[in-house]
Amino acid sequence: MKTNSFGDSTLYFLARGLSALLCLLPLSLCLWIGRRVGDIAFLFYRKRGEIAYANLKSCLGGKYFPSQLLRLERKVFQNLMQTAVEVLRFPKVNEGYLSRYVTFHGMDRLAKAKERGKGTIALTAHFGNWELQSVGAAIRGYPEQVLARQQKFPKTNALLNRYRELTGCKVIHKGLMIREIIRALRENGLVGILTDQDAGRNGVFVNFFGRPTSFAPGAIAFALKTGCEVIPCFARRERHAHHVIEITEPLNITKSGNEEEDLKQGLQQFAERLENFIRKYPDQWLWLHKRWKSSPTRHVAILNDGKAGHLNQSLGVASSLQHVLQEKGLHVVHEEPIGIRYKNKWRRMFLAALSLQANRSCQGCLKCVRFALTKDSYEKVIRSHHDFVISTGSSVAPLNRILSYDHPARSIVVMDPVFPPASSFDLAVIPHHDKPPLSSQIVATRGAPHALTEEKIRQEASRLAQRIGGPLTRCLGLLIGGSTEEFPFRQEEFTLMIETVTQEAKKRNLELLVSSSRRTSKEIEEMLEKSWKNDPHCKLLVLANRMNFDGVVPGILGLSNVVIVTGESISMVSEAASAADRLIVFLPSGRKKGSKIEQTLSQLAKEHQAILTEGENLGGAIQKAFEAKGPRSRLDDAKRIEEALRRIV
Repeated sequence: MKTNSFGDSTLYFLARGLSALLCLLPLSLCLWIGRRVGDIAFLFYRKRGEIAYANLKSCLGGKYFPSQLLRLERKVFQNLMQTAVEVLRFPKVNEGYLSRYVTFHGMDRLAKAKERGKGTIALTAHFGNWELQSVGAAIRGYPEQVLARQQKFPKTNALLNRYRELTGCKVIHKGLMIREIIRALRENGLVGILTDQDAGRNGVFVNFFGRPTSFAPGAIAFALKTGCEVIPCFARRERHAHHVIEITEPLNITKSGNEEEDLKQGLQQFAERLENFIRKYPDQWLWLHKRWKSSPTRHVAILNDGKAGHLNQSLGVASSLQHVLQEKGLHVVHEEPIGIRYKNKWRRMFLAALSLQANRSCQGCLKCVRFALTKDSYEKVIRSHHDFVISTGSSVAPLNRILSYDHPARSIVVMDPVFPPASSFDLAVIPHHDKPPLSSQIVATRGAPHALTEEKIRQEASRLAQRIGGPLTRCLGLLIGGSTEEFPFRQEEFTLMIETVTQEAKKRNLELLVSSSRRTSKEIEEMLEKSWKNDPHCKLLVLANRMNFDGVVPGILGLSNVVIVTGESISMVSEAASAADRLIVFLPSGRKKGSKIEQTLSQLAKEHQAILTEGENLGGAIQKAFEAKGPRSRLDDAKRIEEALRRIV
């Protein structure tokens, strides 16, 4: 390992000088100094602090408020610096020190393991003062051979190992690790191994704090090979100077003939034991390490502003994100969409203004979020664990940005957030008609994102065909919405649509698959029922405000040769434009000209992805759609979004 010899020498003499000084000072003062150094590290070593906070939030966020997690993070730094101080004072550790400051629970378990004569592994973690455990055990007659990682600076590393060996322990260096450990165990010795840090993709994955987590299998592998006992031990700090060393029950290591399962079973026991201790004493574990770096799971949080169309777009982006993560061998955990409610519009505007100043200092604060949100929304937000935050609409975009700093997580917004600007997020998915600026952080879409995939459409089409019964040959699907301010449909236009479709169905022997939506008025649903309930051509009639079931829309899209959709909902049009073989968009004559929706529809027609028509031309549009040759160009927004997501994953 190439090192700076000057830096190594400087650190070595500094450590020796500090050690000599600390050995002269009272222990209480030394630990007070350690805590103050920990406070300084907490304030200025933010890179590790952010990792610690993110780990704490992901594991304990359901139990603690952000400010409490921040206090726990500070105590983690304090404990680490107190441990460093105690290590530098190891020359002062003797039987008298142990009698005054250290209590052992379960020493008889080490004695029983020694009687078995097959050696013992003291399996531990970076918990409390883990270095004191082996030193104390040696003074009490159980000298350990400790597996230690080589530090960056050789001279300083040698000094640390010399302190570890003052009471009779022996450090096993990495180069001779396997041979030395097996020899020690066969001589009925005691070996200390730390096994709580990330072991990479080649480790064994077991459940730890609800996530697949990589553990090094070495200790369990040695037990399977030699038959030694594996005893988890944890040294926890009490009242600063005092320690309790818990020597717990041996793990139940069994040989079933399936080594992979045996390793996993043994490590799962240790992970559960360690998790229980961490939950009881959360400030004593070393949270500063990227413990779940190799975990194959990623959590996705969706902020829901209460608008069904917005939620559907967020779910669409989440679906694309899932596909991209799966390409990398990762598994997505979708949390329940978080309903966001503000106390009033003024507090929402206040949060939006503050979001412009959002930065890493937001971590562990969220006072502005508490001020702006209702109690229920705030508690759901702070309990959420997420690696990605997705939202649609300008009202929840500011909250998205603030939360992405709190965890931290990747922030993804759909639609132009306006305030804060799109450039404030890791990725913004904005409709082309909003004329978004060119940027690697922005992807322009023709339509609205949605969650429909080819696989889901095939599955729902198969289910719907079974539900209908009988063979289906030439299907015309109708997805009927309702009036909006920009797209006001007159009742006469729906009457003409029904008459035209009925005539075309008889003329072309078509099978009708019809569904209304929540936007469809009671009067229009009554017209649909009167016209098609007993029509032999109508194989499916779903009136959404009376009776609905899952999978209707994708089922109709998958079964229909041609689909007619009313044009007031860009979300519904986008789903159909992505999936239908031939698409007709039915327009009201009194629609607002030049609106953003009409611009989007005109672009779809220009790119031959849809046929636009008003009532009097619907028959010709149906004829054109059924007689068209060759494949239709389909909307491919999902591909654009996935390409952009690959840049931030």
